[in-house]
Amino acid sequence: MRPVDPGSRQPRSGWPCKPAQRTSIGYDFAVIRFEHVTRTYGAQVALDDVSLEVRQGELVVLTGPSGSGKTTLLRMIYAAERPDRGVVELGGRDVGRLRRRSIPLLRRNVGVVFQDFRLLGDRTALENVMVALEILGLPRRVVRERALLALDDLSLSTRAEVLARALSGGEQQRVALARALVGRPAILLCDEPTGNLDADAGAVVLAEIARAHERGATTLLATHDPAALRLAAERGFRRVTLRAGRLEADEVSRPALVMSPQRRERLP
Repeated sequence: MRPVDPGSRQPRSGWPCKPAQRTSIGYDFAVIRFEHVTRTYGAQVALDDVSLEVRQGELVVLTGPSGSGKTTLLRMIYAAERPDRGVVELGGRDVGRLRRRSIPLLRRNVGVVFQDFRLLGDRTALENVMVALEILGLPRRVVRERALLALDDLSLSTRAEVLARALSGGEQQRVALARALVGRPAILLCDEPTGNLDADAGAVVLAEIARAHERGATTLLATHDPAALRLAAERGFRRVTLRAGRLEADEVSRPALVMSPQRRERLP
């Protein structure tokens, strides 16, 4: 399945939502919605009465100190966590009310990039990317072709047959990003994707995330990385700040939240 093209004003096939309507600053359909969401772990409050909407095609940078709730917020979007109170909606569906057997279908629409990569160390880079397509039941030839293209997009074609554990940290994160993007998700979630990388490797990963958003993926990027924060400030994307589980700020540097397919800025 392919992600929504914001210019089409239509939801992706099988995506349970109304068509998005163009406004002066983007599209009015909230593909992700948190309504008074609270999540606790014993006495620790991870999210405290958080309400947030992310519109189709936006790029939102999540910031805040460690333990502020960024990872918990992302995990709720792909149903790895459920709220104690409140509602989390994805594409108009209440994620907290989904049956267990429906969760894999929901996750086909979501690509996730983790800070710790989560690759299979005894599999090659190519095999790690192919896994994301094999679960969709695609023909083996198609799976291999798409996975190779995804690696090539990230300048990893010469490393395709190398075991994941033998790759550098930067290479492993690029493989993880290729795995997240190869299924052409409508939504891309990135949890500190440059946290374990040097500046050069981090720049490559950020550039590819920016290109994925430019192609139409609604993107949430949780980060402490100054380079990612500069990207948010320079390109006019939203910056949402969490602190102690509460939504502290929601800012944008200029009203250009969603890039038009007819006139898109060139990203780094």
